[in-house]
Amino acid sequence: MHYGMTKTAQVAVARGIAESVAGTGVTVNSILAGPTESERVGGSVEAMASEQTKSKSDVEKGFFELRGLRPF
Repeated sequence: MHYGMTKTAQVAVARGIAESVAGTGVTVNSILAGPTESERVGGSVEAMASEQTKSKSDVEKGFFELRGLRPF
């Protein structure tokens, strides 16, 4: 299943729950974690680094900067 689709589904579920408890004093929050280092992601980043003749670290930094994010 596509990563973006699962994020959208999580937001939709939270919104639906929030609407169903509206006016009860219950607050519904949704936390959507960002990119996570995994074997698959690491392999993709290494491949991009090789194609761009950059270090893996530089490619990761560029990924976050392009999206206005910062790694923890």
